[in-house]
Amino acid sequence: MFYAGAQVYDMGYFLGLNQWRSFRKHKESGSLPFHSDAILAHVRHPWYSGGVALLWGFGSCTDVYLLTRIILTTYIILGTILAPENQMLRNCVTCDGLNDAAKLTRELIRNEDVRKSLIQQTPAISLDTVKEYLAPTEESPVQSPKTN
Repeated sequence: MFYAGAQVYDMGYFLGLNQWRSFRKHKESGSLPFHSDAILAHVRHPWYSGGVALLWGFGSCTDVYLLTRIILTTYIILGTILAPENQMLRNCVTCDGLNDAAKLTRELIRNEDVRKSLIQQTPAISLDTVKEYLAPTEESPVQSPKTN
């Protein structure tokens, strides 16, 4: 999805290079036209979709990672729906619940107490456990190499 998205998006515009050139020439940078071809015929935001697939597709799924994945997925979805330039959704009458959810998510992400609670308090594997695992046992003693 990342490659297909790069094929249809103007990378100069995405990276801000076009806007910088317009600024230097004292011109206003215009917005891009709406496209519905290639990958955009199937998915509206291929990079966001790819990001969610990447987020859930790799790595182990522990309790901390599960919570992190849920928060990041919610953030990506709400960020897609409530983009700053999308005034239609922000001003609609029936979107109060969605706007409240987006506001709550932003507050949670900025909340120091929430951030602190998500920091791992104790290591998943203690140093003592690793030492015990690596220590030779009587059943399989470690033999030193023989020298001539």
